[in-house]
Amino acid sequence: RGIDYRNGKLAVSSENKAYVLTDTIHTIQNDWFSYIHTVEFSPFNDAQILISSSGYDCIFEYDWQKNSCEWEWFAWENGMSIGKNPKTNNPLYLTRDKAQFAIWEKEGKNSLLIDDPLQQVLPTAMRAAFINSVSYHQQHKGILLATLFHQGSVAHINQNTGEIDVVMDELRNPHGGWQSANVLMATSTTSGEVRLNNDAFLFQNLPNKSAELAEMEWLQNSK
Repeated sequence: RGIDYRNGKLAVSSENKAYVLTDTIHTIQNDWFSYIHTVEFSPFNDAQILISSSGYDCIFEYDWQKNSCEWEWFAWENGMSIGKNPKTNNPLYLTRDKAQFAIWEKEGKNSLLIDDPLQQVLPTAMRAAFINSVSYHQQHKGILLATLFHQGSVAHINQNTGEIDVVMDELRNPHGGWQSANVLMATSTTSGEVRLNNDAFLFQNLPNKSAELAEMEWLQNSK
């Protein structure tokens, strides 16, 4: 599902595990890994790897050599805790904190407690952020680029404060946010576009497109 290569090291991911391949296989596991979409080596430290767990709206940074989690970020605890109940179209408040869940229940809010990630499943439509890809800012340490699938935007996440700030929007189900000193890039998946700063490059109605897509495109990612 995810792949990255840097300085002779290959990282790949399955649905709920990440692997770094050197002269051996380093396996990274976490109970909150679900629906992993991206893995990426840090441009500042080869021992660090970034992992997006789309299934539970969270991001992790690991030291893969020590197999230790160095940093984690949950959208639910940083201002993005409201998903949607697809059956009723009503807001759905998400948390992994039993105390917060009890408060919302008392307030009569439609809420869901996820406290057993290995046994529970959060369907795509119910996710609050659905961060399907995450990337390091290539020049500014401590700044990450995250694509917000449901919101149609790309956001900065500050690793020091946890704050999130939208830097590109009006995308359709985006993937692959990436930024260097001069380029901000993202893939607008269901409109078949690649955005580079203020320019849009179209990849639409390509040969062998599935008839079931009708007017919708599906450009999964770009590098």
